[in-house]
Amino acid sequence: RGRDEKDNAYPLYLKLCPDKDGKGGFPKPEGKAAEQFEKAIGRVWTKEEFPELAEYLNDLQPAIVRFREATRKQAFWEPAGPDVISTLEIAIPAAVNGQQAVKAWNVQLWEMDSRSSKHIRAFCTSALRFASHIEQNSTTINGLIAMQSRNLAYSQLLSGLDDRIFNPNEAKALLRLFQKLDRGDYSLERCWLVEWAFCLDGIQLFWLKEARDPKLSKKAKSLLDMAGVSDSETRKTPPNLESTAEFADMHFRELVSTARLHGSSRLGVDLVRDIEDRAAQSIRKNLALRPFIAKLHRASELTLRVRAFRQGTLMVLALHVHYAKHGKWPKTLKAIDPKLGLKGLKKIIIDPYSDKPFICKLKDGQPLLYSVGVDGKDDGGVHHSKFGDGATGPADFVFWPYQKPETK
Repeated sequence: RGRDEKDNAYPLYLKLCPDKDGKGGFPKPEGKAAEQFEKAIGRVWTKEEFPELAEYLNDLQPAIVRFREATRKQAFWEPAGPDVISTLEIAIPAAVNGQQAVKAWNVQLWEMDSRSSKHIRAFCTSALRFASHIEQNSTTINGLIAMQSRNLAYSQLLSGLDDRIFNPNEAKALLRLFQKLDRGDYSLERCWLVEWAFCLDGIQLFWLKEARDPKLSKKAKSLLDMAGVSDSETRKTPPNLESTAEFADMHFRELVSTARLHGSSRLGVDLVRDIEDRAAQSIRKNLALRPFIAKLHRASELTLRVRAFRQGTLMVLALHVHYAKHGKWPKTLKAIDPKLGLKGLKKIIIDPYSDKPFICKLKDGQPLLYSVGVDGKDDGGVHHSKFGDGATGPADFVFWPYQKPETK
């Protein structure tokens, strides 16, 4: 109520989606273009090297323009008429097709003729605004897509600094821009509340309403098949819906309380994993819960990772602002000139994995800035692309010097 539909980005995102007949939408690369797409991620390429990819991206320009127009809108909401039976029907298409636009635009920026400060700044602005839009409905799926978009924006910024596409004199303006576009207020509590609502909604929709409305039977069967629940199981062991709802309330209440107290911290991630481990057997046995309770600890881990990536990237910019002013790098983060007027420095200096300042020291006259990563230990700046997740040895996450992603 009280909102002007002209301010809503959602209808513009829908233009990237296929119609009811599956026509239109944001086309994915095929054949050689698809192979070249994967090879071009994270490295400079030329049109002569990947001609099919260049042609594919050229054909996408109208869609990229539509995507950029959508991200310029300030507001975002998803209208739901009486024919919409589940929020997932309207939430997912805009996010998934917008994600394809971000990925394609990101690959295009690695093409040699496209690498300019103007183009990278435009991409980062749109990617961060898209992330802000789609996470407003607070579904975990949309949150994960938003995280990926943010990561691509941070990587493009760091690569631009590394390739000297941006000069140190631009660092202060870039710092302000990124702080404005991404405030870092990622709410797991809100996500878990939405997942709680989805769970109870799903139980009612597919176990109560489905029995009265034959139009829903096809959707119900499809969802149950995805969860590995067979028709014979539902006939043999129909769930007790009252106890099922009570268990769901207990499970999500514990998750929400954990998020409220610990947010996206290392302790919060460990507690979410513990809660899910304790509930796993009960969820497996309950046919009404199995399709509607997703494993959320991975989303919790990735939220912590994107927080660290954001703050580490902003600290790289802060180092460059100092260098632009004084012509030399600060020896430590505490040595960054306080007179530079960098707002929020006390918060972004903290490594979310240790709750202490990021580690920064000069090595061969250049700053080495890194997070201690998953294990919380200083491994001397040995880089691991996943913040040490799954690493068997020493693994930190290095923000600067820029660590180019592995290419296929």
